[in-house]
This record gives sequence, C-alpha cells and structure tokens, in this order.
Amino acid sequence: MKSSRNLYVFAVLMMVAQSASAASNNQEAQFSVPVSQGIANPSFHTALHGQNPAGITYSNTNRVKIIPFWNLSSSGVNHALAGDIIWGNGVVGLGGGVHYVLPGVVSATSTLTATFAAGLSTRMIALGAYGSLGISPSSSLQMKLGAVLFPYAQLRFGYVYHGLLGGTAGHSIGLAVDPSRMVTLALDVGTDATFQRFALSPGLGLHFSKVHLNGGYGFALVGGSVPSPIVGVVAAISIEISRGAVFFANYNTIQLAAAGVMFKL
Repeated sequence: MKSSRNLYVFAVLMMVAQSASAASNNQEAQFSVPVSQGIANPSFHTALHGQNPAGITYSNTNRVKIIPFWNLSSSGVNHALAGDIIWGNGVVGLGGGVHYVLPGVVSATSTLTATFAAGLSTRMIALGAYGSLGISPSSSLQMKLGAVLFPYAQLRFGYVYHGLLGGTAGHSIGLAVDPSRMVTLALDVGTDATFQRFALSPGLGLHFSKVHLNGGYGFALVGGSVPSPIVGVVAAISIEISRGAVFFANYNTIQLAAAGVMFKL
C-alpha cells in the first residue's frame, strides 16, 4: 500500500511538472513578439533593443537562445549584422548582444555596439535594466529601466524610464489585456522628460499554436517625437520552424526592419 501511495504521489508530481512546463513554454512563445511598441507587452528579444527591458524575464524556459539576424537602420540606408544570446528561468532573465553596422551611404565607416539586459520577475512584478555601449567608435553608456506589473496576468501595466544614462530622456506607460488566449490588445503612451510632447500607439497581437503576430500604429498627439512610442506603423511576426528554431521578422521594432532565426538550445 505504501509503495502504491508513493507511486501515486510521484505520478501526480510528474503531471504537475509537465503542466507547469507546458504553461511556461506557451507563455514564452506568446512573448516572442511585442504587442504595440512593447511597453506593457514587451518580448524577451526586443528587451535587448530598446523596448521595455523587463521583457527579458519572459525568456522563462531555462533554455539558451542564440539569435543571429540582419537589420536595416532607422535611416533605411545602413545594413547591420547582429547576434544576441538570451537565457532565463522565469525568475531571472539575462541577455547580451553585438550589433555591427556596415559602411553605407550616410556613414562610410562601420560601427560596433554592445547591448545588454537583465531582469528579475515574480508573479506580481517584473523589473529590468537595458544598456548599450559603443565599442567602435567608442561612446558613453546609455541605459533605461522598465517594469511590468502583473507580468503573467490577463491585464498588465508597463512603464519605461528612458535616458537614465545618456540618450533621449522620457517616460512611457502602457496597458495590455488578453480578452482571449488568441488575442492581446495594447495601448502605449509616451512623453518627453518635460511632459510637453506626447504620443500614443494602439496595437493588436494574435497568437496561434506556432505563429505570433503584432500590428500597431504610433500617433504624435502633441509636439514632436518622444523616445517611445515612435510614430508610424509597427509590425512583427514569429514562426516556429521546429522545437529548436523560430523565424522572426519585424518592422519599426528593431531599427527600421529586421529578420533572423532564434535557435533554442
């Protein structure tokens, strides 16, 4: 009897572990792309590229991700090659990358930039920090801080403080809601440091078993541009090719355009 009871307890624990693992995988896949401009619903990859750095904690399956990709600069004339590495276990998220801009029309010289993001998460709040540092030519460190309140709830709130060190200062807040398992609605609002310029960006995320989509549009409400959201169309897609590889592409999310493959080890 005791042996049977132990087997029963072991079986229950295995079912719970498998269920938790499946939920974690589903949650991570949902956050493979941001919704709107990634303030309340960031992705773990774009957390390394200027959106809410708390999103790095959505890499939560304890698998290392190697992400080589191409992107086109915001000016639309410089191509770049980049590579990121990300890891997280649901509590801690870490990531780093290098971004090599090839010589182009605007600049005849190449540039090399390093980025990093780190975050901590509970079911109540996720916190993150992002930084970028020019290596060649050298430039000063730029940093921003971010948070997501109730990161795995149906209703989430986000905040980003831009310009902690260098860069354009400002504030962004966002709201994201999941009316169903397949749909995420988000609204991001941003202002400059003096609260004289404002912009907002509504967005829609669609989630299927192996495909995740994002579409949104940023509007300037008052004055000129703000750090985030940017003005114009934003879009992103991720497609699971296999259990260990995901294709992604986006527009106005990582610079002007980007595309690559994420390998999960």
